[in-house]
Amino acid sequence: MAYDEYGVSSTKAGTTAGYDWVSLNLNKFLQTEEIESDKIILAVPFYTRVWTTDSEGKLTSKTVSMKSTDSVIPEGTNKEWKDDVKQNYVEYTDNGNQKQIWIEDIESLKAKISLINENHLAGIRFMAKRNGIR
Repeated sequence: MAYDEYGVSSTKAGTTAGYDWVSLNLNKFLQTEEIESDKIILAVPFYTRVWTTDSEGKLTSKTVSMKSTDSVIPEGTNKEWKDDVKQNYVEYTDNGNQKQIWIEDIESLKAKISLINENHLAGIRFMAKRNGIR
């Protein structure tokens, strides 16, 4: 599974599945564990998390489907490409709360799919929303 790098139990905000983390763990399976590449199916998220830090420093997250992500980002918020995780990132304030989102979108998925092709994996699987359709 190439998701939940930072999940509901995380103590800090972060990406659901950064390219660097996915690649590192995939290499562990292929090189250290010597699992044959044609036996690996890479499961990727079709969702992201909106991380909220309130004025007291309490961190919470909300899962949002990939197709709904843009609807939670205020108009005019600038997206910044993070090349290490190969995702767009946004940060903004809403009612005094800091919001952070590492966005799963077509560009982040293309990067993860490139790992499937480069490593000759058996295929891909997705999860549309945590605890949702698989």
